[in-house]
Amino acid sequence: RIITVSRRDRVLARRLPGIRMSRLRCVPNGIDAGSIRWLARARARAWLERRAGWSPRPGALLLGTVGELHSNKGYDVLVDAMRWLRDHHPRLAIRLVVIGDGAARGGLDRAVARAGGGDRVRFLGEIPETAVWLRGLDAYAQPSRKEGLPYAILEAMAAPLACIGSRVGGIPEALRHAREGLLVRPDQPEELGRAIRRLAERPSLRRKLAAAARRRVTSRFRLDAMIQGTCKAYRECLAEAGLPRTPCSSARATVGTS
Repeated sequence: RIITVSRRDRVLARRLPGIRMSRLRCVPNGIDAGSIRWLARARARAWLERRAGWSPRPGALLLGTVGELHSNKGYDVLVDAMRWLRDHHPRLAIRLVVIGDGAARGGLDRAVARAGGGDRVRFLGEIPETAVWLRGLDAYAQPSRKEGLPYAILEAMAAPLACIGSRVGGIPEALRHAREGLLVRPDQPEELGRAIRRLAERPSLRRKLAAAARRRVTSRFRLDAMIQGTCKAYRECLAEAGLPRTPCSSARATVGTS
């Protein structure tokens, strides 16, 4: 069996030589939103601002993103979108924090410096238990060029936050445009900037999208459903081999402690 985490990945897998459709199973990533020990919004926001070296700025939109600093994640596009916002909408108070580290960090630092955006963009590095701080944000962006189905955006939806995502991989399967979030084309900084501006100017839209995102992730992208789907694929393999099938309850216990 070949397990994909999104329908889009299943379509791509079908194009590979030697792959039979009967062997493919789509099991979306899932999270246990109820087990995340979210920090209160005020405490999380104050901590993020301190880590960024900022003083509190009432009324400013605090935008965030989480992930490995790699070209696939499109953080350079997000930096360019912040520059576009500064140039075209200088009165909009928007700050961006990027949580994570990776090989692209140096290039991103230089891009921010060239754009003169150091007062608006901060790279916070790795933060343990990143999800617990998410409620300190006002909105979340996933500007990826390539993705499967990122856990980061599922956690942001559960927080809940209004999210912007690229139309790549499984992101549109989790985040439907204008229903649970806003979708943009990859590598389009102006389009991304316009989506950020839309959220910055419309708090009521942020609240509406965030609430819908929470409902969707807790109903369609649950950890228990992911475990059950994975177990089903393994049971099929065991049955074909004539081996005893392991109960999913045992697999749940194993996954939960690993």
